[in-house]
Amino acid sequence: MRTRVGYSGGKQPKADYHDLKDHTETLQIQFDPTVVTYRQLLEIFWSSHDYVTPIKKQYKSVIFYLDDEQKAEAEATFKLVEEGKLGNPEHKGKPVLTVIEPATQFHVAEVYHQKYQLQCNHEVIKHLRYTSVHDITEDPVAARLNGYLAGYGDQETLLSEIEAWPLPFLVKFHLLRGVVGRDIVKFKPIDESEANNPLPIDFLSVQQQLAAVEGKARAPAADKQQHKRKESAAPTRSSKRSRAAA
Repeated sequence: MRTRVGYSGGKQPKADYHDLKDHTETLQIQFDPTVVTYRQLLEIFWSSHDYVTPIKKQYKSVIFYLDDEQKAEAEATFKLVEEGKLGNPEHKGKPVLTVIEPATQFHVAEVYHQKYQLQCNHEVIKHLRYTSVHDITEDPVAARLNGYLAGYGDQETLLSEIEAWPLPFLVKFHLLRGVVGRDIVKFKPIDESEANNPLPIDFLSVQQQLAAVEGKARAPAADKQQHKRKESAAPTRSSKRSRAAA
């Protein structure tokens, strides 16, 4: 899946952020229908935004369809939303302001608008080699990274795919720390059998850290107990005298 943001819906040429003309800010999605269907994307659309509050054209709620099949499916879901069978439960019973229109020319937005969450995460983006708007919009992994950093996705899915991504190790590490947290012991992207681990202690799982702390806490107690055994085993002066007298 690839995503990019831009401006569409109007007829005037050369739209940009400072002059949208008659266009609306838009998300364009390229997807594989054998993996995710258009209907599934529509369901996400209806459940993840406000389609009942009046707003200016720049930000209006709109579905741009590419063919009659997409139009029919969009209209079918629109009806379900009106009936309260689909969409955000908080908006149930309210007038649906979303419009369904044919797609027009798509104007790609400036690079600083693309993959916003990814670009805001300096610990990740500084290790990537995106040099143009084309690089960051055409890379499917960038879309995945942006989604995870925005708070979408779960630990199990991330761990199942991250090792296959052609990314620097530090990018994977920072992503895991941000999404999974400290308990990232399942992630083993490098062979550490013949190398010192260059990572900080929080790369280890919480359980390992607790075990280490508990081990240190038990050590002084064991030393004290061993010292007591030595004292009880050593004869006292009084016992030596009693034996000599006997």
